[in-house]
Amino acid sequence: ISYILDRDAGAAPLGEGAWTYNPVMYYRIPGGTDGALCPEISPVLEYLLSDTTVVPSAAGRTNGSADKSVRATRSDALSGADTPVRPQASAEDRSSSDPLTVAQTSFAKNLVIDDYGNATLLGNISVVYTNPPNPPANWLTVGGAQGQSYSIPAGTPGIKWLVVANNLGLDTGLHQAELQITHNDPHKPSPQVMPFQITGPACACLSHGDVEPDGVPDVFDIVTLIDYVFSGAAQPLKDPACPHVDRGDVNCSGFDDVLDVVWLIDFVFSGGTPPCNPCTCNPYPTGCP
Repeated sequence: ISYILDRDAGAAPLGEGAWTYNPVMYYRIPGGTDGALCPEISPVLEYLLSDTTVVPSAAGRTNGSADKSVRATRSDALSGADTPVRPQASAEDRSSSDPLTVAQTSFAKNLVIDDYGNATLLGNISVVYTNPPNPPANWLTVGGAQGQSYSIPAGTPGIKWLVVANNLGLDTGLHQAELQITHNDPHKPSPQVMPFQITGPACACLSHGDVEPDGVPDVFDIVTLIDYVFSGAAQPLKDPACPHVDRGDVNCSGFDDVLDVVWLIDFVFSGGTPPCNPCTCNPYPTGCP
């Protein structure tokens, strides 16, 4: 059975009305076993990643669109204009293995999940970091978190989340992640995977070893570091240029301890080895020379 909501019953070619998108919904006839006449009752997953806040939705339930021959898919890039929503031949075509590259230091996109079927669509969205698997900062979020769950009854509007990426706090180099969308659409692989990648900022840990900070490692930094390591004083401030690195970790071990105190004393009073450079680590601290 098909239901058509005729928003303007006039005949537009004869000037009796205006062109409109008329939402169409399809329902299975109860009973019967002929799949051609009685299609199964099941959800149908569609999703779209877009710069815009106005997006197509199944059967015109939102934004007045009823073009079911055009299926929602992701943009080909996360910078610049959206790729036009285009027809898809199969579920596998809706997600590409090519990562979505972010050229800028941050971005925000709208992810919409919609149900084109006649049963409730259920699932979860998860952020999965792949390279490295444990980044120093959660640089990709969906709806302000690392995951979301959803339930979309048939015939209701889809759900939208803001997807945000930011390279603040990341190490220099390429970082990759995926949005994994699980669902109960029986005719599509689950999860659907949307790959992302972003480039970490250029390393500029200019204040490393300057624990105080006053511009240069000196005896005041030694005193501050000793107070923290041995007396439980406040932890040294982070370097704004690389906030995931402690200023007092002068040997790049990943934490401030007595070895850093000895290293800094040797450098300040004896002209020993300068504090290590976290910019040479890939990643910090496990990949430091």
